[in-house]
Formats: sequence, C-alpha cells, structure tokens
Amino acid sequence: MKLLEAARMDIKEVTYGILYDVQSAIEDRLDWQEDREPESDGQVHDDWQDKCDDLEDILEKLQALDDEDEHDRNEIVDPKWKGVLDDIEYYQFNHKGLSRIVI
Repeated sequence: MKLLEAARMDIKEVTYGILYDVQSAIEDRLDWQEDREPESDGQVHDDWQDKCDDLEDILEKLQALDDEDEHDRNEIVDPKWKGVLDDIEYYQFNHKGLSRIVI
C-alpha cells in the first residue's frame, strides 16, 4: 500500500500496524530529505527547512504512539490519530514527494 493511500483511509480501517509502517516511512523520508540540504542560503534553503520541519512534526505525533500502551498491530487506531493522517495529506498538498512511498 502507498503511504498516501493509508492517509486517505477511513479511520475505522486504520490499524496500529499501518501507523507504525507510516512512521517508519516518514523517518526514512526525513533522513532522505536531510541528506539533500541545499548548500546555499535563501529561498531554496528555506523551502527545504519547511519540508524538514513539517516531516518532523508528523513524526513527533506518530512517535507519541510509543508513549502509550502497547497495541496489537491489528488493533484499530483511536480516531484521535486521524489528525496525523490529515497532516500527511497537508504535507503532500504543500510540498509533494510522498506519492511514490510504499509502506
């Protein structure tokens, strides 16, 4: 399944396993993005920083799952996590780059 397909799923169908896979994909994407820091300052660097910041925000919210009780991978996610999936959609709308990521 693609990352954006998971973000667009009805929250009643999203399992913790899917969210853990999304977290792993976002971590990989952030690492990839950080490796591509522009050498010059200016707008290009500012745009790069915005992308990194937005990915870090998404990742922080996903990592909050680890602070809670352990969940079975097949357990349906609490609806409060829909906001994290909405943040992924927001990132894609503003920055692009997530459409080819497979989880």
